[in-house]
Amino acid sequence: MPALDPRPLERRRQDGGADMASLVELGMHQPPPRPSPPKPPPVKETPPAPAPASDPVDEATLNAALAEAGLSVEAEDVAAMKMLAALDSGTVAIVAKWVKGKKKDSSSTK
Repeated sequence: MPALDPRPLERRRQDGGADMASLVELGMHQPPPRPSPPKPPPVKETPPAPAPASDPVDEATLNAALAEAGLSVEAEDVAAMKMLAALDSGTVAIVAKWVKGKKKDSSSTK
């Protein structure tokens, strides 16, 4: 049998059989543009809540505890004292007890 000469084959095209990702990988097409992410809805700014009114009795309790501990209220401490006095009376009593206890401990911490 005589030897047959091989015939050159034409390259087959896959028309219609490729998806966009395959065409992009082959370099035959540019990737489609991606949409920008949606913008979050605008946040409505709410005004800060008003500070709770301080209880004059609780404020006097705190001032008495500070005075008993030998501490004076500085100008920077006034706002903190008003916020503490606005807490419930049980918490104010605990803070006052803690401040009075600091009088005994202050000599050991210095």
